[in-house]
Amino acid sequence: DEIEDFISRESLLSPDRKCELKEAEEAAFVLDQTRDFWSDTWDEAEPIPASEQIPLFDAFSTVEMILMSFEGMHPAQLLNQILSVNFAMADFILSSSKPVYQLDLVDCALKQLSQKTEKVLKMLNKDLLEDLKRQSPKATTDFGDKYSFSYITPETVAACESLCGQIGSVESMLSRAASLLTKFSGDVNLVRQVLENSGRHYAATSHESRSGILNDIQCQQQRNSGSSAGAMDDLPFPSVREYILRNRDDCNPCQLTVSIGGTHGLEKGGTNSTKGGLVLALNKCVSGAH
Repeated sequence: DEIEDFISRESLLSPDRKCELKEAEEAAFVLDQTRDFWSDTWDEAEPIPASEQIPLFDAFSTVEMILMSFEGMHPAQLLNQILSVNFAMADFILSSSKPVYQLDLVDCALKQLSQKTEKVLKMLNKDLLEDLKRQSPKATTDFGDKYSFSYITPETVAACESLCGQIGSVESMLSRAASLLTKFSGDVNLVRQVLENSGRHYAATSHESRSGILNDIQCQQQRNSGSSAGAMDDLPFPSVREYILRNRDDCNPCQLTVSIGGTHGLEKGGTNSTKGGLVLALNKCVSGAH
């Protein structure tokens, strides 16, 4: 009724406007009828246990359809899809495994991995679509015989190989970050410095970091020597001892560097030593150097 009154008031509108109002009235009528139908159907329906209902999804038929499609699929197309799934899953798993602490280097590596994964997935999808257009491994052009890659392009292969290497690098970085955070008792600044400048020497400024390093060394020495756990205040024994011997001949200056490793276990009457060895290095010094 309200719609009819509105239409009567707008009778002086243009024909296009009247047509739009008529379509709106019909749409509202259909919507009301549909709502009333499902409301009545729901009230009249008898409840049936889920165990007695006909399943909407037939898993066996779906699996059979998939297997039948595999029979007619080219192996290259199947490998294309397997690569896409594996790359997407690797990116998801690594992104879900990042440490709780904020590490800019790890976050940047994961972001670059996601971007590269998306790029490679698009390249694989493009090659799969192009496969429908290319049926022959050889294509003849006006410039002579030129090899045509029907299933995958060399650029996609190179991108997939590069992505595999990047996945391995990110996985190693995550493992190293988790290990360092555990050993350094969550010292984020020290772990960030170690990750960003690998191979350099850093000082553990916090007491927690120093204690964590010493405790890990002590536990490792106790496991190797088979000794019982000592007091928490005990310091670990040195794993390597170095001695530098220099001569007094100014004409032929030289020095002998001696590194002795694996002596833990022989101190204080111990007999079970860790595996180690002796390294000797004779160097000729520059005259006048200190």
